[in-house]
Amino acid sequence: FEQIILIHQTYRLNDMSRRKELEHEVSLAQERIKKAPKDTPREILKIWEQELVDLEVELNNLVDDEEDNND
Repeated sequence: FEQIILIHQTYRLNDMSRRKELEHEVSLAQERIKKAPKDTPREILKIWEQELVDLEVELNNLVDDEEDNND
């Protein structure tokens, strides 16, 4: 039983550190888009925006999983 608790705590720590990592990556992606030079090609901006969306989806899924585990 103690082993199960330890495994659960390890998963929560991994999720929490991944969450912080994703939050940081989202922040960097937002800044990159916000501070992009005006002559940045539209195709590049679209790629960056899609990367941001992908990061936000992953972060939201992780947060949803955390909330489900707390129920």
